[in-house]
Formats: sequence, structure tokens, C-alpha cells
Amino acid sequence: MLEESMVIVLKTMIKLTIYIAVIFFLSYLFVSMVHLTGPLGSKITEVVTEYRGAPVNLDSEYADLSQAITLTIFFTVIVVTIIKMEWRVAAAISGIGILVMSAIVPPQDLVVKAIDWRLLLFLIGSMTLAGVLRETGVFNRLAILLLSKSESSLGLLMLLGIFSAVLSMVLDEVSSIIYAVMVVLELKRVMRIDLKPLIIFAVLATNTGSIALPVGNPIGVYIAFTANVAVSEFIVKCLTLSLLELMVLVLLFKLVLRDYTKALDQELKQSKELISKLSLARTIDVSRIGVKRFKTGVFILIFFVALVVSSEHLANLMSILTGVSIDPHALLAFIPFFSIAMAIFITDPSSINKLIESAVEWPTMLFFIALFILSYSLSYTGAIAKIAYVIASVSSLSGFEGNAITANILLISSAVLSSVLDNLSVIVTLMQPVKVLVQLGLSRVSYFSLLYGGVFGGNYTPIGSTANIVAVSMAEREKMGISWSEWLKIALISTTIQIIIAVVWSDLWLLIEY
Repeated sequence: MLEESMVIVLKTMIKLTIYIAVIFFLSYLFVSMVHLTGPLGSKITEVVTEYRGAPVNLDSEYADLSQAITLTIFFTVIVVTIIKMEWRVAAAISGIGILVMSAIVPPQDLVVKAIDWRLLLFLIGSMTLAGVLRETGVFNRLAILLLSKSESSLGLLMLLGIFSAVLSMVLDEVSSIIYAVMVVLELKRVMRIDLKPLIIFAVLATNTGSIALPVGNPIGVYIAFTANVAVSEFIVKCLTLSLLELMVLVLLFKLVLRDYTKALDQELKQSKELISKLSLARTIDVSRIGVKRFKTGVFILIFFVALVVSSEHLANLMSILTGVSIDPHALLAFIPFFSIAMAIFITDPSSINKLIESAVEWPTMLFFIALFILSYSLSYTGAIAKIAYVIASVSSLSGFEGNAITANILLISSAVLSSVLDNLSVIVTLMQPVKVLVQLGLSRVSYFSLLYGGVFGGNYTPIGSTANIVAVSMAEREKMGISWSEWLKIALISTTIQIIIAVVWSDLWLLIEY
């Protein structure tokens, strides 16, 4: 038995070694062939120089080698994750160790500049708050309400899709997916069917809804501020598309998983009596304490949503009252903790320790830290800059046809890159050449092409966006591991159709403009 396991490990290591060699060869071949020349190359080099805080030659032999190594480390982690999802944390941590020992990126930069601690604090707080609210029965009641209003699989998908999408519109994809998955997980109390497809559907719906408003996605926030996009323009170009894509997602889910939706219809019929009893039990709760805890939990959830939505206005108000400049995004990171402080009234303070241990997905936090560091290394060495340069170099700026080709290239390339890279890092890098191209005459619709590609492209894989990783980790905690094949079975077709629709939508706006 021991010999067999050793043979399996040895075969895996040999296979992985071959993968690493191939990845390094292709990476080095790419970066050595791409040279940042002309005004565009100079502009991108300036951006990387500002990023690093010192002049840099991105076309030197050392730069090419550094870029190839960081690309190899990053994509090796991706390959290991594809081979076995459970190995992703070990692979990511190993990647960090190799990166640090290679001395390509200063370790102090990895600590200070690479990691978005605001997002991590927000995630930890949101997960802890979700654990507190779960104890009050909020999610259990929402799940029963969802089931009691669903007469068929189509009805359940519509309600779950609307719930996930709307929540991500007014919150953000990270916090909304926590609550959406919580609701889905509560369904296992009354349903014996496999819930993994519904979890994947909830993630896809969450990401789809997150493009509707700037606050729904970090990419939207970044583009809105960087490109000075008004909220009204955002709503016009994104809200309708988001709703359209959501409807398409529901129909494609039923089409692709016909057998599953039929089984879901049967399960809903069989569980109808139990659902009615549970719904009645939740409505006529004999425990006054239970009712009070539930109502307080709902109030805290609504209050939390209100604080998140109004965080920018709240930061401005605090700045005026205190005379101290308050960063809205930094304030947002601590909003869950204020909501937890309110929840002390309905929970035992000593239970917070256990909730932090049980509700927070600590392996996910480590994986995020690793992704931040590895993504930063690609930006630091200029690897992503060369990818952006290639995309921008094949662009055209003349007339409708030229703008359409450029916008489509940006949308599709950002979608492909965002399926395996941190989508915010991809968009931040691609925005630099796009801003230059817009100054040279490219349509501002290209900004929205980046948004569409970055958000919808993240739907392709389990690691395509923050929401995906959080949802997969929450499912694993409930002993429902989601494999890449299970994810791709649902996401591959639906996401491809969504991107095609986004391309057509982008071209329509260009046609109106020209």
C-alpha cells in the first residue's frame, strides 16, 4: 500500500516537473520576443517604473528571466489547482517561498504593497458576521422562504438568481456570495439533492449582478474612479446588460443541466409538505426569544447592507466632522466589525471566538494572500505589462470597425486572463494602455469592454474571482468539494454565451456612438 502511494506521488512529481519545464519555456519565449517600443511601450514602462519606484529596463536579459520565473511560479500554482483543488493552498504557499528565495521581488514590498489588507479584513469580518446571523436563523428562514415560493426548478433558479444578483448590486460580490451560499447550504436541511450545481449557479448569478453598479465589483469601483465614469453612465451601459445576462444564465442552466433540473423538480414536489411545515413553524414560532433574535438578525443584516452601500457618503461625513481624511475603501473594511458589535446583543460574546474559528475560511484567506503576492510579482517584473502591450499593439483607433475590433480584443483578452489571473490585477494593468489609447481617439466604450471581460471572464473557473474562491471554500467546509470538471460543466457554455452577448452589447454602443 505504501509502495503504491509512493509510486503515485512519484508519477505526480514527474508530471509536475514536465509541466513546470514547459511553462518556463513558453513564458521565456514570450517575454523575450516582446519588446516595449514606441510611445505605447514608453508609457507602459513609465507605469511600471512608478509602480516599482525606480527606473527599470523591462527588455533586459535579467528582466526577461525575472518575468519568465514569476510567470512560471504563478501558472504552476494554477496547474496544480486544476490537477487537484485541495492542493491549491499548499501550492500557493510553496510558490511564495520560491518567489521570496529567488529575490526577484523585495520581501518588504510583498508585505507592504502586494496584499490588499482591506479586502482580507472585510472578508474576515463578513464571514464572522455571517456566522453570527446564521445562529439567529436568518439564513434558514430565507432558505425556507425561497423554497416555499418555488413551485418548480425554474422558479427556484429565478428567485435564487435574483436574490444573488440584487445582493451583489448593492453590496459587493465578496460579501453577497457569502450570504447567497449560506442560503443554498441551508437547503440541505430539507432537500437530499446535490447542491453543488446550485452553489455554482449562485456564484455565476452573483458575478453577473455585480457589474450593474460600481459598488458591486472592485473592478467597477476602479474603472469608475480611474476613468471618471459617472454613475448614470454606468447604469445605462451595465444595469440592463446585467439583467439580460441573468435571464440568459437561468435559461442556459436549465438547458445544460436538464437532468438535474428534472430531479430538482421532483425533489421540490416531494419536499413540498415538509417545506410547508417548516415555513409554518418559522411563522408561528412559540419562542419569543427566537422571534426576537431573528428580527434583530434581519435588522443587523439590513443595517450592514445600508452601511456598505452608503460607505462613501459616511466617509465624507466623518471627514467633515473630524477634519481627518477618511478613505471610503478603508472604512468599508471595518463595517462588518461594527455590525458584529451590534450583534453582541443577540449572541453570547464568548461564542465569537468559536465563530471566528468556524465561520472564517482561513485556508481561503491564505490563498488570497498568496494570489495577491504572486499577482504583484507579475506586475513588479513587468510580465503583465508585456501582455498588455501585445494586446494594445494590435489595436486600431479609426472609425466604428477599428474601435469595435479593439474593444472586442480587450473584452475577450481580459476575459481569458481573468479566468486564471486575479481579475482586478488584470484590469488595473490593461487600463494603463487603454487610457493612452482613449487619449489618442479610442472610444470610452473600451472601458466597459474591460469591465465586461473582467467580470464575466471570472465566471469561467473556480479561481476566476474572489467570489468563486470563497464559495468553493465554503462548500468544501460542508464536505461538498467542487471540482474543476463540475464547475466547467456549468460555466463553460454559459460564460461563453455571456461573453458573446457582452461583445454584441459593446458593439451596439459603439454603433450608436458612430
